[in-house]
Amino acid sequence: MTRAYAWLLRMYPRGEWALFSAEMLATFKEAAREHRGRGWAVYARFALREILGLFAGAVRAWFAAWREAPALDLTKMRPPGVPRQAYAEALDEVIEAQRLVESNLARMQHAIYRHEFAKARFYSEQDRQARELLRLLRKRHGIAE
Repeated sequence: MTRAYAWLLRMYPRGEWALFSAEMLATFKEAAREHRGRGWAVYARFALREILGLFAGAVRAWFAAWREAPALDLTKMRPPGVPRQAYAEALDEVIEAQRLVESNLARMQHAIYRHEFAKARFYSEQDRQARELLRLLRKRHGIAE
């Protein structure tokens, strides 16, 4: 079942798959282990619910990707008069901050799913700090949200 779930994760748009597939698969494996111990019928319901949720999530992700305006690839555009090295370093900072925000959000959601509310509060605070850092970096480097 885990192999099928991992294979079906590829239905998500490439960007989302690259960012979230490892976390989603790890969460699935852990939950599957718990449900498998409760009997075949419970595990079958769990698996069906997860597979249907995976399909629905992939469809929503593709619709969201099609609705959004195409994003500019900031790594290929450099304002006139800005040295390449400085621009690349600024983008690296912003991209790292964006990844931190996404990671904290995923961890917070996972903690909520697991009913670990103390961890969820911790990651919520980390998320708030990471978003503030991202906002400041974007402002400092003149990158639009």
